Amino acid sequence: MIYKMKLKYRIYLLGALLMTACSADDGTSGNRADGELPIILQSSMTQMRGTTESHITTQGDNQVLVAGQNVDLFLDEDVRTGTMATYTGQLLFMKSTAPFGDAELGTGNFSFFTDADRTAGNEVTHYWPPSGNGLYFYAYRPAGAITAPVTHTTTTAQTFTVSESQGTADGAVNYDLMFGVPNGNPIGTAATNPVARPTALTREASAVNLHFQHCMSKVVVKIQGDGYGIGNGETGGPESGENAHKNGYDQYGRDQFTDATITLGTDIFLQADVTPNSGTAIAKTGGTTGTVTLKNSGVTNTTHSYYCILPPSQNITGKTITLSLHDGGAKTYTIPTTEQLTAGKAYIYTITVGLYSISVTATVGDWTDEAMTPGTLKY
Repeated sequence: MIYKMKLKYRIYLLGALLMTACSADDGTSGNRADGELPIILQSSMTQMRGTTESHITTQGDNQVLVAGQNVDLFLDEDVRTGTMATYTGQLLFMKSTAPFGDAELGTGNFSFFTDADRTAGNEVTHYWPPSGNGLYFYAYRPAGAITAPVTHTTTTAQTFTVSESQGTADGAVNYDLMFGVPNGNPIGTAATNPVARPTALTREASAVNLHFQHCMSKVVVKIQGDGYGIGNGETGGPESGENAHKNGYDQYGRDQFTDATITLGTDIFLQADVTPNSGTAIAKTGGTTGTVTLKNSGVTNTTHSYYCILPPSQNITGKTITLSLHDGGAKTYTIPTTEQLTAGKAYIYTITVGLYSISVTATVGDWTDEAMTPGTLKY
């Protein structure tokens, strides 16, 4: 009798454990038993070579996010008639991890987490819905820029704001709003939202590649001496001859460029209306405006090149770039021609400074580094 009771108790206990295992969500919104195919994501940013931002790196023939970048992912199920939806535009927490691959196959990699802080040890697996439905993928970086839900029908604009103060080291990084949607396989083929449920379990066959694009515009200001007044090297400075002026030292050996500040203003639009399911951003004309700092005193780099991130679709004609030098003097340049900022483009102003003169050349092209190659000469 006692043996039968023990056996019965063990059967009940085993049944309870099995029920618990089958009903545990594991943070997946579609549990392991029902959604046996894991969602695997990778990324690329083709056609954006040479960027020097600290959050982007080169992997093979692509550019990808460096490890440790928080990315928000919104999943929306492509519901068929009569099926229930597992994913309805809710937010999933991702973080970029070490990229992998080489040549043209170099890609970024992601892990999912249960918490917004992406705490180590809280990694989780999400699964394709048990219905067999496909999924729409919408990814945003930085995390927190866009709020849930985001579905394939979500067109109500959300506001994204950049700061006036972008002059610290990497001060503009958090305002580089990036939007990622699937590319076909192989990488670089046409976007494929919604993505059909994969039929194979291997990473190569089932990984969804998110292609990221820059939603904002980038304005770059480079400063250099003319070799005569600023940094001619005749009476001091760390270098002499024709190379001295590149570092911004005047004829008395004083460092003019490191302690300079650079601003762009006034009345720059600082807010953008962003359509969540397309990543389209347009300057919010009724929103906050200000003068943007590209460089604070004391911030420098080897090329004396500094940038800020701005909402696109605003006209910066007539805006003034002001270079305030160490000795208190100021050099100004007024942008003279119609310049409508476009998403994913960079606008580079190279300012050559002398004691009594200032000259500027400008280029515009795809979002790349300050070398802007290739670029189109504007004026």
